[in-house]
Amino acid sequence: MRHNIQIAGYYEDRGYPGYLTERPGLARLINDCLEGQFDTVLVVNHDRLYRGKRYIAPQWPFQIWAINQPQRNMER
Repeated sequence: MRHNIQIAGYYEDRGYPGYLTERPGLARLINDCLEGQFDTVLVVNHDRLYRGKRYIAPQWPFQIWAINQPQRNMER
């Protein structure tokens, strides 16, 4: 509320390892972004979105904001 953020939806991939980019919740998140439903993803920590090697991390089509890691918030 302090940052005037509207929550468009919640996405999760319970039971899938975070290093995989082929997860149903992540696929839905990317699809919803590409359809224009939002342009920023809010995560608790960056590794909640992807836990693979940083140098091969996907190029996300959205901006990422992390609640617990504001120093790592990235522009797309």
